[in-house]
Amino acid sequence: MDKDMTTAGDTNWRAACESEARARDAWQGRYGWIKREYAILNQELEELRARRPERQARETAGDRRSVLPFPVTTARDIGWLSGRREFQLEVLGPYPYTAPSRPPIDPPPQ
Repeated sequence: MDKDMTTAGDTNWRAACESEARARDAWQGRYGWIKREYAILNQELEELRARRPERQARETAGDRRSVLPFPVTTARDIGWLSGRREFQLEVLGPYPYTAPSRPPIDPPPQ
């Protein structure tokens, strides 16, 4: 037994335990409806899951590019990969809007 337990400490402990027991009993009356709502929601979701069509398995296209062979250098240069056509980022060609971006000096004719 704890040697520091006093009568007041025992009374406080007993009151805390009784308060927790009352709160546990009152919870069902106040919030018991939530459990019923979740049960109904779960049942509806199970019915929807049973009615949904099965997923069709489809073949995924794998990446067939290869980084091999590495260049024969001591540092295995980083930029060598962008020189290969299949690894270029500009798949649609260069950026089409290459016109100068400065505004005209003279106002447009009217």
